[in-house]
Amino acid sequence: MLNLEMGLTGGRAETTTYAPTYYPGTSSASEASRLTVALGQETSSIDFSLLPVRTARISGIAVDSEGKPLANAMIMLMPRDSDAPGFMFGPGGATRVGKDGSFTLASVAPGDYVLQVRSGGVFMQVSGDAGGNVITGSVSVGGPGQAAQPPEPEFAMVPITVGGQDITGLTLMTGKGGRVTGRVVFEDGPAPDRSRWESMRMMARPADFTAIPLVNSMPAPVRDDGSFELRGLAGSELLRPVGLPQGWTLKAVEYNGADITDAPIEFKSTEEASGVRVILSNLTTQVSGSVSDERGQPVKDYTAIIFAADSAKWTFASRFIATGRPDQDGRYVVKDLPAGTYLAIAVDYVQQGEWTDPAFLDRVKSRATEFKLAAGEQKSLDLKRQAY
Repeated sequence: MLNLEMGLTGGRAETTTYAPTYYPGTSSASEASRLTVALGQETSSIDFSLLPVRTARISGIAVDSEGKPLANAMIMLMPRDSDAPGFMFGPGGATRVGKDGSFTLASVAPGDYVLQVRSGGVFMQVSGDAGGNVITGSVSVGGPGQAAQPPEPEFAMVPITVGGQDITGLTLMTGKGGRVTGRVVFEDGPAPDRSRWESMRMMARPADFTAIPLVNSMPAPVRDDGSFELRGLAGSELLRPVGLPQGWTLKAVEYNGADITDAPIEFKSTEEASGVRVILSNLTTQVSGSVSDERGQPVKDYTAIIFAADSAKWTFASRFIATGRPDQDGRYVVKDLPAGTYLAIAVDYVQQGEWTDPAFLDRVKSRATEFKLAAGEQKSLDLKRQAY
């Protein structure tokens, strides 16, 4: 990154840098033009100029709900552009809070951001498959000799607009976040023995990818009576069970009589949601089949992509998008999709994760095969492999 000295502002050197620039020459991801390059294809004359901008410095103090400095807490500056990848924050996008609570983010390009801060010593990354059957993660709590039970984390998220001028004197005060209590229930069949779901957990998953860097809460155990409690929630959250017993899948999440399975709850400081019902069903779905080439010959190298026909369901971490790779016999299997109307396509090549991009799904939908999937249905669907 090139910084150019441009005089003094408020006793410091004023700097100019090159902003993140998208083709054909815009600083806004939502205004960028997409480029499609096929496997082995060469595309030329994609020329555009970097945009020089005046950078700014953001400074202030961060304290907890009792007014104590958030020493060593992480502050992150995330883009507010809903079309920009959440991990693509620019220079000065992250810093640690000093012992006195002070912080400074330097060389910040103009734009709309969300300033995020989290207290506490627990940092956990959790992931699960479409059926919620996998938990992976790491936890860091305190130091040697400290109690294993972590303090309840606190959060603050503040929208901020940077226009090239320094922003000083900010005060960020965190709150303890929201809380959810509820119960997991089994429907459409007898509940499995407790030994089959003793490792099940409830977790809150950010509904917006820009919230990913600050994981808001740790997964909560599901007790013997099915009850659970999640704490430390902030922002828009989707509730998901992980570690489900074999043969069971998520059917619905209900709150105040409404289905919120795919509708996030917006949590603000100390907000509480009680009486949530997480419904599991043993009516699991499966879509499987083989794939052939244009000559009708079976192939064993492809990616099968199944996605909802309704584009409104092409959202971040959607339950309605799944992929399958061929097994040793050349067959794919996709499990635990919700009932609904879907499109399926098998392509010879696709970049990792590209199948979650609404623009990609929109490009291939006209060549996809439409089908309906009922609850508990085991569907056989053979496909033709297509060049992407």
